[in-house]
Amino acid sequence: MGYALYAGGSDTAIALARPLLDALAPLGNAWLMTGPAGSATFMRQYMDALGYSLHYGQAAHAMQFTPADLLQHLQEQAHLLERIRQLAQRYLASYPAPAPATSNLPPDTRQPHFAQALAQWLLLLSDTSIPGPN
Repeated sequence: MGYALYAGGSDTAIALARPLLDALAPLGNAWLMTGPAGSATFMRQYMDALGYSLHYGQAAHAMQFTPADLLQHLQEQAHLLERIRQLAQRYLASYPAPAPATSNLPPDTRQPHFAQALAQWLLLLSDTSIPGPN
């Protein structure tokens, strides 16, 4: 496994940090400018939740499920989706977006506020997902 390097801050702060970020990245410029200060934390929290989901899904795949186990697994995945949705809502409450995302594609990493675009996209996905069991 590798690692992801995220940076958030003003253009001035990023310009000052760029040599260090390039030195820490596996390749020059192989890090993501996520937006203003605080946006890299949102990215880390989202990636932690996504990583947990993937790890949990791999472990669950190796198990033999009873119907009750499967229901519990689906409920836990629905709970994780809700946590991600709430994370995106909290981020957008701090950094309101100018317009809602309308694309069903992931946001482009070249956007000036990638974390904001990702949060919008996550909300769009969660609004169109199949509802989980209650």
